[in-house]
Amino acid sequence: MPSRLHVPPGRAGQLWLVHRHEVACRAVDLLDQKLRILRNERVRRALVEERTRAAWQAAVRDADTWGRRLAEMEGQRAVRLNRPQGAAEVEVRWEQVVGVCYPAFVDVRLPDEADGGTGEAGSAILVETRRRMAAAVVAAAQQAAALAALRTLEAQEAATRRRLRSIRTRYLPLLEATMRDVAVALEEDERADILRLRWAARRSVRTLSSSPDGRSVEA
Repeated sequence: MPSRLHVPPGRAGQLWLVHRHEVACRAVDLLDQKLRILRNERVRRALVEERTRAAWQAAVRDADTWGRRLAEMEGQRAVRLNRPQGAAEVEVRWEQVVGVCYPAFVDVRLPDEADGGTGEAGSAILVETRRRMAAAVVAAAQQAAALAALRTLEAQEAATRRRLRSIRTRYLPLLEATMRDVAVALEEDERADILRLRWAARRSVRTLSSSPDGRSVEA
């Protein structure tokens, strides 16, 4: 925000300030409304992030337990041979609120699915381990999206709060102080103009009241 305003001279400057004041008040209303919406959405997304984080942590523990069981029962060689070929694919779906875009949902495609296979070949423990690890991958993607959404909303909420505070505590007071100064200056100019007109009028009367030879004439 500027520390001083460059105001057009005269009445135009006063009108300019009035317009800026109206715009600033409208901006405060809009930013306050935006802040409330962002706060509500951030609270909602914080609950989603907390839930997906708990699910992800539980899925990781579960997958780790089944991975150890598989290694103990069938050996590390079986683990290496049945490692998925390729990486999971994640498609992010976005949502928007008051102009802020954030990841809302994810669709996860696992390597076996991408290759067209069923991923069901092998022993029962291998199949179950695959299923538990796939669940951990999906949970990780969901948690990543939820965390990214929460951080985006937190950043936008903080930025909106800073802008609102700046207008309320700096720009509006500066506008209002400048408006008062301009009003006082215009009032002083008007009084000075009135005094100059009166002085000019009295001078004209005195000029008309005396002829060049000193005799009085009717004004």
